[in-house]
Amino acid sequence: MNAHSGHFQQSDGDSMGKKVFLLSTLSMVIAHLAIAAFFISPSSASSIFDVTAEQKAIRVLEQHLPMVTGRLVRDFPNNIELTKLAVEFHRYRQNYYKAVKVLERALRLNPGNYDLCKSLAELASENGDYEKAIKYWEKALSIQPDDWKLYNKIADALISAGKYAKAIEKLEAKIKVSPLSARSYHLLGLAYMQLGDYEKSKEYLEKVYKTDPEYFKIHYLLGKVYRRLKQPEKAKKHMQLYRKNPNEESKGKKGPIRRGDGDLVYDQTKVEIDAFSVILARLCILGSEFYRLSGNDDDAKALFEKSEDIFEQGLVVAPGQADMCRELAFMYISTKNKPGKAVEFAKKAVERRGSARNYFVLGLAYNENANMEQALSALKKAVELEPGNKRYKKTYNKIKRKKMK
Repeated sequence: MNAHSGHFQQSDGDSMGKKVFLLSTLSMVIAHLAIAAFFISPSSASSIFDVTAEQKAIRVLEQHLPMVTGRLVRDFPNNIELTKLAVEFHRYRQNYYKAVKVLERALRLNPGNYDLCKSLAELASENGDYEKAIKYWEKALSIQPDDWKLYNKIADALISAGKYAKAIEKLEAKIKVSPLSARSYHLLGLAYMQLGDYEKSKEYLEKVYKTDPEYFKIHYLLGKVYRRLKQPEKAKKHMQLYRKNPNEESKGKKGPIRRGDGDLVYDQTKVEIDAFSVILARLCILGSEFYRLSGNDDDAKALFEKSEDIFEQGLVVAPGQADMCRELAFMYISTKNKPGKAVEFAKKAVERRGSARNYFVLGLAYNENANMEQALSALKKAVELEPGNKRYKKTYNKIKRKKMK
């Protein structure tokens, strides 16, 4: 026998002991699984693994929307609104590369467009590409030199990129012409802090508080600065003020997202299905109009039919989904197609969720069918649910005056 073979071979006793241990462990695992299975109902167990109907609908929209956006952006490369919708779609999908590609292509064709420069800068900043953000915010500033807010955005990106001296230069130029800016003072204080000039940092951070006493988050930075300046009592005072701020209690907690209809949404799936439905409907409405204006009625019809088909596919897997129903109805209304269908789907949206936004579209659908009585009833409900919405009030009053004639 090889002298080293004992290191790789077990004795019969060791082998038997290992088998007993494995069998015991396996029995315990099976017992735990049995207990878990007893306490988890079939419905709750399936909810852990199953894809929801709305998630399936999102997949339908995600599958088809790139083709629609791609075609429209190619056919109307100079159209800023279509470009923005395409970018919005890619942003929701968190596809930074494609969103940037769409914007850069649009900027090559429209190099002096302020909105495109701003959009590209914001997108770059969101994704940590601060050099690109600085480049395009600077370009936007060269187009609109009076937009003083851009100075803050550029400085913020410079600080994030570690270019503190350049940020200070940009901000000090800004406050000479627009001095009462808490945000500018905040950024100056932050930049000087990063450079280790705590006296200067304190000077600007104190100005923030004097300019805007509700700017509570500045107390955290003031606390840090006073600690560095060896003034513990003042540091403690500002940290206490920071902690007393009610907004700090919820910091770090995942909160709801406010949807366009005013509802608070906690589920990202619902946010996405709402957003994708809106984007598809707007692409169809705008694209159809641009095709018709350019004399391409066949393309307008094909776009409408394709968009309708995508909505219908989504509603097969998520029947009666409120956002899809509402946006399909809105698409029918805005393209002057199938007014009866517009009422049908707007009613389904309201049945599923009686929001101001859904009632508003139902009112528009009834109006499109010359049913002003029902239109006013639905629009009145929208105004009651969202009294601050000027568009709802304006539409309601307009139809009311029309009915009185």
